[in-house]
Amino acid sequence: MATNNIILAVPSANSSVKYDLPQSESAELSFSPEDIDGLKLDANGGLVISFIEGGNVTLQNFQSFIDNGNTLTLADGTKVDPSLLFSAVGGELTPPQLGTDEAITRIGIPADGEQVEYTLESGQQYLFNFDLSETQGANVKDGKMVIDFANGGKITINNYETAMASADAPELSLAAKTCVVSGDELITNIQNLAKANVTEEIVVAEVEEKNAPKSKIADADLNGKEDIGAGNKTDLGYQKAEKVANIEPASGEEAVAAQLAAIETAAGGAAAGGRAGGYGFNSRPGSEPFAGKADIGPIGKTALNYVAPTLAPSKFVEILTPLDTPDDSPIVIVPAAKNLDETNLSGGPLTTSGTIEVDFGRDGAGSQICSNGIFSSTGSKTAGNLSHNGVPSVVTVVGNNYVGMAGNVKGFDRTLDINTGAYVFKAYENLDHANGTDPNDKITLNFGITAKDGDDDSVSTTLQIVIADDAPVITGASETIDETNLGPIVETGTLVNNFGQDGAGSINTTGAFSFGGSVKGGVLSVGGVPVVVTSTANGYVGTVNGQNVFTLNINPATGEYTYTQFKNLDHADGNNPDDIITLNFGAIITDFDGDSATANIVINIKDDAPIFQPQGPTPDSGYEIVDETALGGALVATGKLNADFGGDAPGSYAFKDASFTSSGSKLGGALTHEGVPVVVTLVGGVYVGKAGDKTIFTLELDTAT
Repeated sequence: MATNNIILAVPSANSSVKYDLPQSESAELSFSPEDIDGLKLDANGGLVISFIEGGNVTLQNFQSFIDNGNTLTLADGTKVDPSLLFSAVGGELTPPQLGTDEAITRIGIPADGEQVEYTLESGQQYLFNFDLSETQGANVKDGKMVIDFANGGKITINNYETAMASADAPELSLAAKTCVVSGDELITNIQNLAKANVTEEIVVAEVEEKNAPKSKIADADLNGKEDIGAGNKTDLGYQKAEKVANIEPASGEEAVAAQLAAIETAAGGAAAGGRAGGYGFNSRPGSEPFAGKADIGPIGKTALNYVAPTLAPSKFVEILTPLDTPDDSPIVIVPAAKNLDETNLSGGPLTTSGTIEVDFGRDGAGSQICSNGIFSSTGSKTAGNLSHNGVPSVVTVVGNNYVGMAGNVKGFDRTLDINTGAYVFKAYENLDHANGTDPNDKITLNFGITAKDGDDDSVSTTLQIVIADDAPVITGASETIDETNLGPIVETGTLVNNFGQDGAGSINTTGAFSFGGSVKGGVLSVGGVPVVVTSTANGYVGTVNGQNVFTLNINPATGEYTYTQFKNLDHADGNNPDDIITLNFGAIITDFDGDSATANIVINIKDDAPIFQPQGPTPDSGYEIVDETALGGALVATGKLNADFGGDAPGSYAFKDASFTSSGSKLGGALTHEGVPVVVTLVGGVYVGKAGDKTIFTLELDTAT
């Protein structure tokens, strides 16, 4: 249960403040007994605190606050048992109830010399079914609670620290008590009993000087006596049905409680007794204070014939202060998890730091803040194991520090200052993450920490370091070739890559191949035959009729690649000698723990065009001379055109339609025969020149040669 989280201050003069105390927290009141003028319960069981300066505070839910086992602390350090205070001003306490017998696990005294071990379960109720006087000692060591008994028996709770530090901690109770206790309270009470070895007796004496200044209420108790008297001795030995840490008050204290609660008022005053009965000490029932007179107010004698009592501040302290201040335990603030990303390991060790915040309480620091050796790891671990490049990571405590080693390689460490709680975590190497499809899957490292105060009460917590994976990087590449240079064509390059902090894996093909661009008929082909492309682990092969058209090979260690083209591809655009077909080859990089990234190698392939009559028309090669003088029949001239079809061979020859022209010494500027115009047409691949119905000339071309 949290403590000292609720702070209430003295209200301003003549003002009234009402407050509901949170049921899960104890309270610190920032005033001392000397500030208080009176206490009483209102009709609803709320505690009304009146102050010397005239203001008052009402704790409206005071009874339920008590029922939840909360405590009060005043500004001067005075510890208040609210149940005792509640009874003193007329309240009736309702003992807290445990669960049903079926819901409670009972832990009894072991047989003579027997050693019994238990493991606590989250959320379960446990009843220690023995009296503390039957024990000889108790302590917590290495996370275990050990209780020794007078008969030589021993109880060991193996998972005490981890169970009590969990979110749904088990509930511990004593059969000799009427309320729930913490394990630390149990140990402290056993240790105190063992140290004393006798029943502790405390005498509460009334502190009152003769002729000391009196409060506004004259000295008297319910029977009209002049003073209350010294308290009697109280036996603090734990007896069955007594409440934990709620020690029976001294007889003098009971008298004071009775006086506070049961003073009968004068006519018109508050009714005596009950939850709302009684004036508090130093209260102000009228304009004039009581001064030890024989009676009060204008009326006659009251039923009890009393004079009002005087309660010195010391008596108020006796009421509010338990006779034996309960032990406290240190409190630790659970540290926030720290997040790191292995991608940044390239710049050196990953580092994060912080401080474990501990409040050691009244007992002060003991062995202080230590690594308790409880380490675990969770998250995306390869094969469920914490490892570095396949080597298991072993985590040990060295001094006050955790060190993680993978063989002889230090993977990480976490240092801890025993005095201040300051810690530094450093990751020197990567961890093997399991999910290859997630470049940021996480592993959580859990470091156990225990703080002990001056009397060895302890509290534990866990520091979490969350480490995200890093992923390899690969950059695609692009090359351009021209089929004009086919013979074959070889192009090389490198996929820029980085395996990252997880270490080298390999670079391979993905098996994904595609093409685009100026593809004839939408089909990747050579001479009209489709190209078949297959992939291997380290490359691609394109074939036609079993013959290689192109290959691509990748070096798996370096990402270097070599593209080789052996045959031309069929391009679609006959009017563009450099139209391009694009080939896309998929590549993948995979690091040591399976993270991957992909990229493409792109090859742009320009078309090849034939070279026709590179020197222009020459005799017998596109240029012929005939002489009509010799015309006695048909004149015949032959020759051969010169063409280089390049990588796209074989090709073919043909006349270009509508491309006939004539020039030179033409009669009247027109091509005629005996005055009749010559009309030239392309018929069946043959040029024919006719004047009327008369054929004047023909020109034929072998398309193959």
